[in-house]
Amino acid sequence: MKYENQSLCSACGGYCCKQSPCFFMPEDFPDLSLEGLLKEFREKDYLCIILDEVAYISMRTEHWKSVVRLFEKRVSGPCVLLTPTGCKFSYDERPTGGKLLIPDYGRCYLKLDAKSFIKAWKPYSEVLHQLMAHL
Repeated sequence: MKYENQSLCSACGGYCCKQSPCFFMPEDFPDLSLEGLLKEFREKDYLCIILDEVAYISMRTEHWKSVVRLFEKRVSGPCVLLTPTGCKFSYDERPTGGKLLIPDYGRCYLKLDAKSFIKAWKPYSEVLHQLMAHL
């Protein structure tokens, strides 16, 4: 399902992407094995692993490292792929988290509940922890 509303996104002025980068879902990756994810991380310098309630893969901000721990506080900042004219990716190239954002004049809504997000990433917890040892 496509949620992009270009007029809403233009009016937003990149607010959502200036606050924090978007996240990926498992279906954004063709190979979720350790080898497949290592290849993705070597080829794409904008990826990082976020350790929160569940480990997941996100875009980076300029100051994030390969692994970001969010247990103590929320870390935010603009997405590294945000340009003055918007996202470097076309809508179809964006990760799921970027496709599900709904800007609303100073606030951003997500068309995905936390329970569904956690359920999707939980089976990949072990491989993400193995991946962290290689980054």
